[in-house]
Amino acid sequence: MKIALIGNMNNNNFALMRYFRDLGADAHLLLYSTDGEDSLRHFRPENDTWQIEKWSPFIHPTVIPNAPIAAFSAPISWLLYVYSQLGGMINGKQTHAVRPVKRHIIYRTYGAYDCLVASGIAPAMLLRINRNLDLFYPYSTGIEFFNSLHFTTDTQRNVLKRLIGYEVKRRQSKGIKGAKIRVNAEMSATKRAFETIGVGFCNLSVPIVYHESYSSHIISKISDSMKLMSILPKTGCLFFHSARIMFEKPVGSIETNWKNENKNTDIFMRSFAELLRIRPSAQVHLLIVEYGPDIEAAKSLVSELEICDHVVWLPKMQRREVMWFLSQVDLAIGEFIKAPGIIWGGTGWEALAVGKPLVQNFLFEKNDFENTYGCPSPPILSVKRDEDILRHLIFAIENPEKIRQIGDEARAWFNRYQGLNLAKKFLDLLKSSSHNTTTS
Repeated sequence: MKIALIGNMNNNNFALMRYFRDLGADAHLLLYSTDGEDSLRHFRPENDTWQIEKWSPFIHPTVIPNAPIAAFSAPISWLLYVYSQLGGMINGKQTHAVRPVKRHIIYRTYGAYDCLVASGIAPAMLLRINRNLDLFYPYSTGIEFFNSLHFTTDTQRNVLKRLIGYEVKRRQSKGIKGAKIRVNAEMSATKRAFETIGVGFCNLSVPIVYHESYSSHIISKISDSMKLMSILPKTGCLFFHSARIMFEKPVGSIETNWKNENKNTDIFMRSFAELLRIRPSAQVHLLIVEYGPDIEAAKSLVSELEICDHVVWLPKMQRREVMWFLSQVDLAIGEFIKAPGIIWGGTGWEALAVGKPLVQNFLFEKNDFENTYGCPSPPILSVKRDEDILRHLIFAIENPEKIRQIGDEARAWFNRYQGLNLAKKFLDLLKSSSHNTTTS
């Protein structure tokens, strides 16, 4: 069985491809032409491993973009392309409009594979060659190109954009309905999006983090690459925040969508400032990766809170570097989205994989997590109310041994319920998909 993993947002499919190959499957990563470009440059396979030479034979670039234009044939596709180009010229901005893709290119790209696993625009795009996905999972809260914060149609003032948006949603919905298996772990906006489409899904997360062991060869590579390590404080407790910095509502965003995206970074920063106020002698530093739309607002807040001496700003970095930083700190800081049913994103999985305690919003009632996902919740420092953040920060600086123990338990949980063992569940689903009707 030859498996194509289409697209690589967040390096999700690169992780899944490595797990599949570790399990003996003939899995290949087929990159969208837009993968790892512009603001997504850090989501390139070579940024997620210290052993790219081992995996590169199974990574294949394509000319198919992860964009609405891929869902259309001529003449609509060319109309979109010309419209985008003209819009850039009129606005005086350099445009990176993606070109249309002919139907035979889609056939040729995916035709040799027995199983197709994808997220992104693939459900709508594959309608053009009358092929269904074997497995679809969304990477965006609310489902990308259907109902996510970054794909809105109702608020578009431009009539053409609104009409095209509606048609993309219709095609994406039809393609998702046709998928043999659908997987989702987000029980808020994404669950509602599936309900709107009228289909069910398997309650599984996606094994999106592949944690490499650090051999002496890899450590030598890290030493050459990670010059940033020299700026780390030499003593005290280290907190590490690498999630997207988001807390200012974008203009025009829908309130219900924003609630499912807002990471409330400011609430955590205020809690950290309060920690320093009530424990002025604490030797503690917060490392923050400059990642997300509200970096400047966060820096202004740090200055306003007068905690600059305890904050170290790090440039946006590759996941392989994030994982190494995590291995060096005491506490990982997650996200604080205030919506029931939302679990942690990639930054949370990274912390669990490395074995670091994670401070993270966890708005599940008793037993809900286990009833939903079929496994116990991981040993995280769960936040249900804003004041819980400060309580966990105090606990971390006062109980270093217990914190290390929680980290060890987190790694054990990840190895049992995530990673390779979860990838095996995905592989078993694919092996059985040809014998089953659509999973719901």
